[in-house]
Amino acid sequence: MKTSESDLGSLLDALDGDGVIVAPCPVGYLAATSSAAGVDRIFELKGRDRSRSLSVGGHALHEGRRYLQELAGLGGPELSELSATMGLIGTRRHGAPPTPEGVGTTETLAVFVGLGPLLDELIVRQRAAGRTLFVTSANASGTGNAVLASQLPPALRGGAVTALIDDARIPSAQRRRYPAPASPIVRLGERPTLVREGAQQELVTYQLARAGFAAL
Repeated sequence: MKTSESDLGSLLDALDGDGVIVAPCPVGYLAATSSAAGVDRIFELKGRDRSRSLSVGGHALHEGRRYLQELAGLGGPELSELSATMGLIGTRRHGAPPTPEGVGTTETLAVFVGLGPLLDELIVRQRAAGRTLFVTSANASGTGNAVLASQLPPALRGGAVTALIDDARIPSAQRRRYPAPASPIVRLGERPTLVREGAQQELVTYQLARAGFAAL
């Protein structure tokens, strides 16, 4: 389903106004914002421990190139091999772009890639405006990824959320009665380390090997 310009404009206005949007991606719903105030709101809505940071949203061919190159050992040619269900954590380079408090740390930065057509388009539009999309899974800590709006925690489908995108954007094969498994997270470096197991883990391992990384 293609997003109209008016719908995109409304979502961009919401992000520009410190809002939080909740939208589906290939592995479930994500909560996204583009400001420090929005990051604070996501922590509140999720009840998330402040010791656990949020991520930067990246598209493997657009915004991802800008941020993934800040991560240890990963350059442009490898980006097209990354899985759409993969989260990455890497060591930040000196002089890396600053992020709001609660997004990554002074030493590491996590990036989600392959967020699907809607969020990827928002990332491209935000980048053109000099802004960034900060994201996290729209679920309660320790639970699977919501694939239906009814599976979202009440706070993430209530009035405090600026915009909630409906289930119609999730492929019918992914709509299910139960939340989807979490995506794998890999810490990059001289030797990649699996931080969290998740869906399509074998595919992630294969793609990292093709990109020239040692086996997990």
